[in-house]
Amino acid sequence: MRHLARSFAILMIVLGALSALAGSAAAQTVQAGCVFEAAGDGRQILHCQRNVTITLERGARFSLADRDSDGNADALLLRGVVKGEMFKEESGLEDIRAAMAIKPDIAGGGMSAGILLFEMKRYEEAIAQFTQVIETDTSDLATAYYYRADCYYAMDDKDNACINWRRSGELGDKDAQFIVRNYCSTDATKIPKKPRKDKKSVIEF
Repeated sequence: MRHLARSFAILMIVLGALSALAGSAAAQTVQAGCVFEAAGDGRQILHCQRNVTITLERGARFSLADRDSDGNADALLLRGVVKGEMFKEESGLEDIRAAMAIKPDIAGGGMSAGILLFEMKRYEEAIAQFTQVIETDTSDLATAYYYRADCYYAMDDKDNACINWRRSGELGDKDAQFIVRNYCSTDATKIPKKPRKDKKSVIEF
């Protein structure tokens, strides 16, 4: 899966903090306004925008605090994405859906839920989720069409997969364009050297 070009890549900051900044006693500013703090008791704390605070303890355990006016929505969404990166997709999906229940239009919520459903091979649910994103969020239609196509492909539905990859390609997605040329426009039954997407965060602040 891929990073959204307009995303705040906070997840990569979180995952890189332990290795890149471990042992540093002084607070320092990192990407997009976050401040990293190495606490004396082994905890590593990331203070980010909109009062989101991430605490990473030994063994990569974490807790989250959010004192924003919209309750815990941002913290729940962020925690859900982090859990997904840690291969705890079911628990991550629960957090993302809880965030969307608090704030239905939270940026990145629908896409994040769809991606985790796809990762869990719950393709029909993922298709419904990406369809909702396509109908309600115009911020990254190319990616939503791409993932909906991937769901159909996993279900051996080449026709619907290619309809969506063509739409994604028309919107500028280079990987979709590759698939249309080398799979959809041929008699191939499998995608040759199918591009492997890097897992992405869709959190925005």
